[in-house]
Amino acid sequence: MTGYWGHGNHFVYASFNKGLGMADIINTVVLKRHKALTKSKKLIKENFGVGDTVTVYVRVREGEKERLQAFKGVVTKVAGSGFNRKFTVRKMSAGVGVERTFPIYCPSVDEVSVETKGHVRRARLYFLRNLKGKAARIDSELVAGLGIEESQEAAQQQDEQNQSAVNASEENKKS
Repeated sequence: MTGYWGHGNHFVYASFNKGLGMADIINTVVLKRHKALTKSKKLIKENFGVGDTVTVYVRVREGEKERLQAFKGVVTKVAGSGFNRKFTVRKMSAGVGVERTFPIYCPSVDEVSVETKGHVRRARLYFLRNLKGKAARIDSELVAGLGIEESQEAAQQQDEQNQSAVNASEENKKS
């Protein structure tokens, strides 16, 4: 049994069934939605952050046909929490900046693949809107061919080879 009582200009909601409050009702709805998404395997792994260049594959339905459309750009912000979590991707299309916001838990978003990991010191990259050309680039490391760990190991090996070459040239100069 539920009831509404008017107090002045606002109403107070009271629940008399099993002590369920509004927070409990919201939690049950969220848990049901989470179970439905995990059954359909629509959960996206959040292995990306602000500054990363990503390709978002979106399901597009045109009449009877359904296809995947790629949207490649830089993640400018990640906002929200839980099922309301969303991220914004910015790309340049024919000289015009296009920003699109995607919910992470959305059936139309099929996959998010990370192309490069960006090195930024901001949580929101709104300053990219005013930059053009090479100025709008972000320092990054390639992820596609080599993982970050492998590229760091390769850099260490290159440093060791350079150091051994320097040592060998110094020994040749001494003799």
